[in-house]
Amino acid sequence: MTGLSRRALVLLGVLSLGAWTLVVWLFGTLSFLILLGGAVVSGAAWALSVALRRWTRFRPRPPRAAALWFVVMSVTVASWPLTVLLVQVVMPLRTPVATLTNGSRTVEFHGMMHAASRAYYADVTRDVEAARNAGVPVLFEKVQPGTARNTRRFRQLSGVPIGELGEVYAVLSTICGLTGQKTEMSDIYRRLNERAPGFEVADVSVDDMVREWDRLVRTRPGFAAQETAGPATTIEGLGEDDLALVRSLPRSFERVTAPVCLTAMRLVLRRPAAPPTPFLRQVVRDYRDRHLAGVIARHEAGRLVVVYGTAHLDGTLQALKELDPAWRVKSVRYRSALPSAGVW
Repeated sequence: MTGLSRRALVLLGVLSLGAWTLVVWLFGTLSFLILLGGAVVSGAAWALSVALRRWTRFRPRPPRAAALWFVVMSVTVASWPLTVLLVQVVMPLRTPVATLTNGSRTVEFHGMMHAASRAYYADVTRDVEAARNAGVPVLFEKVQPGTARNTRRFRQLSGVPIGELGEVYAVLSTICGLTGQKTEMSDIYRRLNERAPGFEVADVSVDDMVREWDRLVRTRPGFAAQETAGPATTIEGLGEDDLALVRSLPRSFERVTAPVCLTAMRLVLRRPAAPPTPFLRQVVRDYRDRHLAGVIARHEAGRLVVVYGTAHLDGTLQALKELDPAWRVKSVRYRSALPSAGVW
């Protein structure tokens, strides 16, 4: 009746049962419901084909197609959680804690991700507090505000539609099941804003970046085309409507989106691409790297801790070498930035 031999039926049954068992055992109810839906569709397709063959002249493809389709679907769904686990093991997303030295001075550079796991920020917080308690100054990345006019220009040039990147990272965190840097390290940033001893801002202002951009445009007129072409297209360049939509999603939605998001982050951010526009490359990255290197070089302390975006490590080291060729990487350790992805 099915057109399949008994041996083929047994094999298909074993494959399907194995796939179902693996998914349900490891990854819970939602995967089970997906497979159950596939089973219902496959059963309905089989019943319809039998009915059509019995009571009409129409001869659809034999029911073996439905059975084969269901087995392929079962194995495919079962392979998704295994793929996620494989990516987590083979491609962990980690950030560096690099110790830089010129022989007489030492800088411990904590490369940061601005949206990561709670455990990640707890580890950073422990290191920061330990440094402060030991009397070691801690320098932070924190772009200072500017005038309303320059803020509008910065938004256009950078592609950031709102004033604080922290809000964008918070929204992206909702999709990925992560948390924001300023949320988890709120007490440290409160003390930084209060200018607590041992905590220092080592960043530029929005006004500084706009002035640097104007200087570059005067020397390289081709850059001016970016300002007339509209905002850059970046991951932060979400429109306000997009942000509002994400903010309105129920928290339970992250159970669906987080596994996909975390897997994609491991694949894409493992080797981040260079910033796509002159403003992001020359100002947001390179200009701030040179500024940070200058702050380090001028600082009186023999040992410093720096908490800055990971993308600024290489440029800051290069800028330090231009000031003093003796600067080098003494050692590097890594901390895991992302949690283990649940797979529904």
